[in-house]
Amino acid sequence: MVSNNNNPIEKVKDEIENAKEIITNANEKNKSVSDKVKSIVTPKNDSKNINNDSESNEKENAVSDNISNIGNGGKHNESANNENVTSSNNTSNNSNTVVSNLDSNMANGSSDASSNNGNSINDYSVDNSSEETADVEILDELSKSCQLAMSNISFLSTKAIQKNIKKELVSIYSGYTDILSQINKNFESLGEIPSNVSPSLKMFGLCSINLNTKIDKSSSHIAEIMIQGLNMGIIKCQKLLNSSNSTISKEQTLNLVQQFLNFQEQSIQKLKAFL
Repeated sequence: MVSNNNNPIEKVKDEIENAKEIITNANEKNKSVSDKVKSIVTPKNDSKNINNDSESNEKENAVSDNISNIGNGGKHNESANNENVTSSNNTSNNSNTVVSNLDSNMANGSSDASSNNGNSINDYSVDNSSEETADVEILDELSKSCQLAMSNISFLSTKAIQKNIKKELVSIYSGYTDILSQINKNFESLGEIPSNVSPSLKMFGLCSINLNTKIDKSSSHIAEIMIQGLNMGIIKCQKLLNSSNSTISKEQTLNLVQQFLNFQEQSIQKLKAFL
């Protein structure tokens, strides 16, 4: 709005009116713009909602399909498991049948063997092996005792000054040699080889004899050393005889132990004369 009035007040009023018109026009433009924006935005939101609804429907359908598939798969798995259980039961039944057949065959075989031989072969072999083991162990103890005694007597004879005690030592040494020869024959009959005395044990005996004869080399002292060693051998033989009922199986082994014991007792009686 334009006015040709020269009055200042009127001019101000005219400017105010013009400003109002401008504001009104601006508001109308803003409203039209906002309406256009809404018209543009609303269809897009609707399409998004439609898409979301379709996607949710597709997901629900997929879940239902999966559930149905799982149900069917469970049925298939159940049937497969039933088949596996059936097959495993059949296999176990077959294996049990085979084992029972083997057991029956073995039982028949063992009964035939027992009827032919009169005794159980397994029992016979176990008993023989245990008896032979007992004999070998006892003979091995006797062999070690003889070897150690002969080693000590051989060294002790070098310390003897008087001929009569040395002669007695040689006689005892020969007696150990004879017994050791019989022990070796028994080992040969059993198909075994006797063990050797450890070098450390032999060295211990020699050192002990050397210390005991360093000051006193008299016949009495040498006889005393011999008697102490023979007593140890007697104790060992007596222990073997006491356990003969449960460990010694062969009569010749028992007789050899008794012979070894008697020999050592007789040797002690001879050595008492030198004390």
